[in-house]
Amino acid sequence: MKLKAKINNDRKLILNWDLINSYLQGFKPDTWFDITITRKTKKVSDPLRNYYFGGVLPDFMKELGYEPDEVDQFHLQLKARYFNVEPDERGILRNVPHVFNKKDTKLDVPKQVEFVEWVKRLAAKYGVYISDPNE
Repeated sequence: MKLKAKINNDRKLILNWDLINSYLQGFKPDTWFDITITRKTKKVSDPLRNYYFGGVLPDFMKELGYEPDEVDQFHLQLKARYFNVEPDERGILRNVPHVFNKKDTKLDVPKQVEFVEWVKRLAAKYGVYISDPNE
């Protein structure tokens, strides 16, 4: 079980005990647990990724009739089209390159910018105007 907690002014941990107790109902009495407390850290922000997922895709998806929760599938289709990835015999897209994932991408920043600009041009073909991040 993973949960969020915070400390109060007296540095006492504030927990949702109702949630914890309901989770523990599935275990035998006298069961031991290892509990790890880690401090929450902010993720490193990538402005280009934020612009793409927050400014480019929502408007483009809305114009085409996609729902906001379909963003991952929409992004996958755009990558497959951009990188000319053909589906296998079962229709599954395999080995689609990563664009923004820092650990897995092989693209440098200029290539990422090129991908975002390509998506913006594609959106323009459908009549969707996407403003630049500086506007």
